[in-house]
Amino acid sequence: MYPRALDLRALVEHRSVFLLGPRQTDFVVGDDVAIEVKASPRVGPGNLKGLRALSEEVRLRRRVVVSTESRARTTDEGVLVLPVAEFFERLWNDQLLPG
Repeated sequence: MYPRALDLRALVEHRSVFLLGPRQTDFVVGDDVAIEVKASPRVGPGNLKGLRALSEEVRLRRRVVVSTESRARTTDEGVLVLPVAEFFERLWNDQLLPG
């Protein structure tokens, strides 16, 4: 287990998080943030299917993919792609999720 995964576990304990296996979206935080985790060095359109499907059902303020990419970027669809370390840095500094 990635040592910092415990921080995500703490997030799960303190916020409303639902696992959405059938929709292939890993986490929904509250009612408006979806987080997908991919063990991929490059996130492409095929990796965004679950987020797209969920976005058609629920109005999301933020869609995030955590991956092994080396740099943060935003896709043409407005999905924030973050390297693992940057995801946790933003999470710890309250820069990722709405209050």
